[in-house]
Amino acid sequence: MRTGMMLLTTLVMMCGIVSCAGMKKLSTDIVELTSDNFNDTTAGKTVFIMFHVFWCSHCQSFYPTWNKLSAKYNNTSLLIAHVDCNEGSERDGLCKRHDIKGTPTLLYGEPGHNGAYLQQYTGDNEDFSVSSFVKKKLLQPFCSPANLNACDDKTRQRIADWEQTSPAELGKSIEQIELRLEKAHIEAKEGFKVLQAHYDEIQRAKVLNDARINDKIRILKEVIAAKQ
Repeated sequence: MRTGMMLLTTLVMMCGIVSCAGMKKLSTDIVELTSDNFNDTTAGKTVFIMFHVFWCSHCQSFYPTWNKLSAKYNNTSLLIAHVDCNEGSERDGLCKRHDIKGTPTLLYGEPGHNGAYLQQYTGDNEDFSVSSFVKKKLLQPFCSPANLNACDDKTRQRIADWEQTSPAELGKSIEQIELRLEKAHIEAKEGFKVLQAHYDEIQRAKVLNDARINDKIRILKEVIAAKQ
């Protein structure tokens, strides 16, 4: 058992140094962020960051999309970057700071305050979906208290009201919103269960119906064969 674990560790280390057979590679031109260079590298940029580990198959399947995005938006106001979340690496601190639970995880937004307000991309990982998201969301200025020109009238008024509210009250508002969001997620999960049960029922009926029809076809063919 010990020998097997040592062999696995050796293979993982080797894959981190050389390209293992069949592995898709992330372009070396893509900016790699660490705790040390995060603030300086992202200053004045809108960021789209992939948190990943090299041995993750889902990450590898996404590398071609990330390579294309980086090549397209290199030297623009949008920074396409990545963070290596391999445990023990010097980059691992960023993954812990952003509470990365699984990979790949994509975060985007304006990276002020050490990236504290970055949001998670939750769309599909297909080329078209990610590219459309970048064009519609990340190439436009972000609405914020520091950039009111990018906000609509309703949001500007909300920000003005919030700026007159104490931090304690704003904190309570955030807690209430998060509770509503959690409730919505629970309701959606329960709704999915109902849909799944309905789908399973339809699928069972389909299987039984197919069996009856195929049996009828078989008997008809046997009758025809008997007449020949």
